[in-house]
Amino acid sequence: MKHLLTLLFLLPCLIFGQKGFTIHLENPEPRVGEKVILTFEIDFFDDFIEKNINSEIILSENTFIHGLYTKGIKKEIEFNKVGLNQVGPFEIEFNGKKYVSNSIHVNVIPKITSEEGIQFRIAQMEGQKYLIVEQLQKTTKNNNSKNDFQAIEIRPELGEFINLSEAYSSVETSSILNSSFNFSYTRYKIDFDENFEGEYVLSEKDFLYWPKKEKFKPFSIGNQ
Repeated sequence: MKHLLTLLFLLPCLIFGQKGFTIHLENPEPRVGEKVILTFEIDFFDDFIEKNINSEIILSENTFIHGLYTKGIKKEIEFNKVGLNQVGPFEIEFNGKKYVSNSIHVNVIPKITSEEGIQFRIAQMEGQKYLIVEQLQKTTKNNNSKNDFQAIEIRPELGEFINLSEAYSSVETSSILNSSFNFSYTRYKIDFDENFEGEYVLSEKDFLYWPKKEKFKPFSIGNQ
């Protein structure tokens, strides 16, 4: 029996948010021009494959990589407009039946400037708060002609009522305004104690490898 799969990428749809077809973004607040992974999680298609695959073939289990769920179809996208952007909904027609995904609203901020420094910001996605740490530093080399850049890290032992777990990190050398920079991006998942309603103020002592020349400005993380 022939099985037909047709993908139709449409905006307003008749059936919305039907179970079995959802989309996810891995970055809660991307910058203009930043590459973002969009995941299409299609449960009914996974079930279809499992039922129709050759018995001699074993499907591997889904895994987590850098805190990101690998299940589904992934596409790399970029936003070119600052402000609130909408992704989806998308429609799939499979074996004569239509399925419609959810839609996502994501706040997009301007491109990072070429000014050296460390920036903190809070972003939220699907009810989860994240601390984003961006570090931009001009490339310098040691006596062995090696790049001596060291990205900062948050110490694992913070206050007893807050936990910051690393969800994603990357370090790269970027070309910004014809100058060479080291750029570090780290996203931490924020979790507070259930009964705590105050805020935690980050200080320099909470970090490993804080640059000596960089003046620290206290940053508050509230459980609101």
